[in-house]
Amino acid sequence: MARRCEIHGHRGARGLRPENTLPAFEFALDLGITVLELDLHMTRDGVPVICHDPKLSPKLARRRADRAVPAPETLPRLAALTLDEVRGYVVDRNPEPRRFPDQRAEAEPLAEAFCRQRDLQPYGIPTLGGLFDFVAEYAAKGADHRKSAEQRRRSAQVGFNIELKRVPEQPENIPDDFDGTGPARFETAVMDLIRSHDLVDRCIIQCFDWRVLPVFHRLEPKLALAALLDRRPAPGLIDRLAQTKATIYSPNHVHLTEALVAEVRGSGRRVIPYTINEVARMELLLDWEVNGLITDFPDRLLRLVQARHLDY
Repeated sequence: MARRCEIHGHRGARGLRPENTLPAFEFALDLGITVLELDLHMTRDGVPVICHDPKLSPKLARRRADRAVPAPETLPRLAALTLDEVRGYVVDRNPEPRRFPDQRAEAEPLAEAFCRQRDLQPYGIPTLGGLFDFVAEYAAKGADHRKSAEQRRRSAQVGFNIELKRVPEQPENIPDDFDGTGPARFETAVMDLIRSHDLVDRCIIQCFDWRVLPVFHRLEPKLALAALLDRRPAPGLIDRLAQTKATIYSPNHVHLTEALVAEVRGSGRRVIPYTINEVARMELLLDWEVNGLITDFPDRLLRLVQARHLDY
């Protein structure tokens, strides 16, 4: 049996389409990736929405002409906006053009049709439930938009790597009185959506705030959980992962070593580092036998995985 490497499209395919948008997710599905990686905040009225930063910025967002909402220049916080207000923005800008010179806000056929039927903007801020519905429509009706049988088959199995953007030092970003011991409004809303769409076996919950992970384990023991880490791990990593119920270790790739990959995998956990965009680094991590990679350029990783005859 061929070794498997999961291809996680970071924020969809951030190197090629504006991040965390339905066109970015459609582009990633067209490529045939394994998992859609995304970021979650919550609106004032309790709806999980897909956006990386807690505040909207003119580098990313602009106002729709038909909606009266705060100007992006005022840096409105998502947690202070209702879902209807969030839908007053278009997020089709590239905040890092030097890093992502090939990013294009191009029309994608299924996203255009899906949003037209619902009076939404293709490059608006999606809800988590909206993304689940969009992927289901890709699998069921993608042939109407020239999606191949293989693309539709893979989309029917695609995973969702969902990062909850909790930051212990910034509770105002998600002000629901989370105390680190039990589910608050955010966790409950996310879990309700996963269950209502019957996606427990296709979702990963990831977070830098490791207190979130055992909370989700109590809500749903079958859910895959990823511990994110942006620094060199302290001694006792395996014990700490066990305490948090993490089934996946997702570090910044610069802090990963071949020995650490072997140690974590030896404990029965997967290793899926972020965010790897250089081909040479991808090749090295594949040599170390990581279980997957999170990348802004899933097309680059796809070519490597196929050249090595790996499953994905």
